[in-house]
Amino acid sequence: MLVGKTLRDRYKIHQSLGSGGFGDTYLARDLEFPKDSFCVVKHLKPKDSKPDILIVAKKLFDREAQFLYRLGQHDRIPTLYAHFEEWGEFYLVQEFVEGHDLTEEIIAGQSWSEEKTIHFLQEILEVLSIVHQENAIHRDIKPSNLRRRKRDGKLVLIDFGAVKEISSLTVDSDGQTSATIGIGSPGYMPNEQSNGKPKLASDIYAVGTIAIQALTGVKPNQLEEDLNTGELLWRHLVPQLGDRTANFLSKMVRNHFKDRYPNASQALRALLTPIESQDTLASTATTLQATNLNESLPPKASLATIILGSTTAVAIAIAGLATLKILVSPSLSSIYQELETALAAQRWQEADLQTNKIMLRVAQREDEGWLDSRSIKNFPCEDFYIIDRLWLKYSNGQFGFSVQKPIYLETGNQLGEYNPIAYRSFGDRVGWRENGYWKSHNDLGFDLLMPKGHLPRWGPFNDLGDWEESIILKRCYS
Repeated sequence: MLVGKTLRDRYKIHQSLGSGGFGDTYLARDLEFPKDSFCVVKHLKPKDSKPDILIVAKKLFDREAQFLYRLGQHDRIPTLYAHFEEWGEFYLVQEFVEGHDLTEEIIAGQSWSEEKTIHFLQEILEVLSIVHQENAIHRDIKPSNLRRRKRDGKLVLIDFGAVKEISSLTVDSDGQTSATIGIGSPGYMPNEQSNGKPKLASDIYAVGTIAIQALTGVKPNQLEEDLNTGELLWRHLVPQLGDRTANFLSKMVRNHFKDRYPNASQALRALLTPIESQDTLASTATTLQATNLNESLPPKASLATIILGSTTAVAIAIAGLATLKILVSPSLSSIYQELETALAAQRWQEADLQTNKIMLRVAQREDEGWLDSRSIKNFPCEDFYIIDRLWLKYSNGQFGFSVQKPIYLETGNQLGEYNPIAYRSFGDRVGWRENGYWKSHNDLGFDLLMPKGHLPRWGPFNDLGDWEESIILKRCYS
């Protein structure tokens, strides 16, 4: 036990947080920061101390550390502060997430509502999408590795399983190094993972089993299986569950990985996709054209502009967007494609930054990094419409400039004018302010759980004030 010791003259071990076959976890103080600066130290010890093992362990440790450094840039994955080796043992120093894990929320014998379960699925799939975009597999998703952060109530994904391989390395009789213990937890780990061949879809299985556990109050390893197919039998435990949710969960936990959603992004997209089929969407778009709605739009405007009308128009516009193609000049096609790719994958932070990049490119202000009065007044409405259309399409109407406009007006603002009190009210409504303070870009919430109109953040206007986008709104949407 390391309690009371100080590692590298900096990390003073305060108390044990847990111990297992893969190593020990401690709460520590970082002595280079204020008194209350806590962090988490993970101590990993290879079971075999042979030199060959340590060489492989060191390479694996460095590789996984670099992966965690990258992922830790995401708000809902703990930041990795440091990694080091001492005397053949390995240490990770990570952000301490104050809060509780999901074992305190998912109680045996108690059932979550369908709405609460869907909310959970959206939360975890948004985070897991970031992991899968790196083509990485978590491998140990279970309630104890999902923490509810105290400061904002959001789920944080912790304790990646790949790091645990270091503790289980051994050398066989042929001199081959391998992990002797399967990484994962019984009940949450599908067959292919138990056999040492995990896939991205293995994480999907784990998330599905947690959701089913929450709905039924029964742990996954206590559920019966179909003797012929190996499929989990759980649907009869929640007969009131809607068919759409039931079918979604059943696909997540199919016995064979090829029958599941292949990754978190596709699962999230399926969860958020409206019930209407593509045929219905196409029919809606045809109806819009037949009624000549486009004739009432500004010249060269996109269908997205009708969103400025009623709530019904919002739904119609979104349905139509699913069938429309984005047409841009060849010089800008690649950068718009990057925006669409980010939005389609639900990478909202990347899409937000890409939006700023496009606006600066269009205005030829990339070197300056902000839009001046002249470029704001002359910004092409066509490009503004395209950006808006893409945000509307992939957020199902949750985000976009034209979603922000009615909120801007409802909070007492006038287009093209600046009222600091009304503008603060707007910031409160769309979640750009918290406890009376404006959030920095990195403190925004980059997921669909945020308030309507939260994204895109008006970024390139920082010399004049964010309200200057209202000048473009006035020109293009009045």
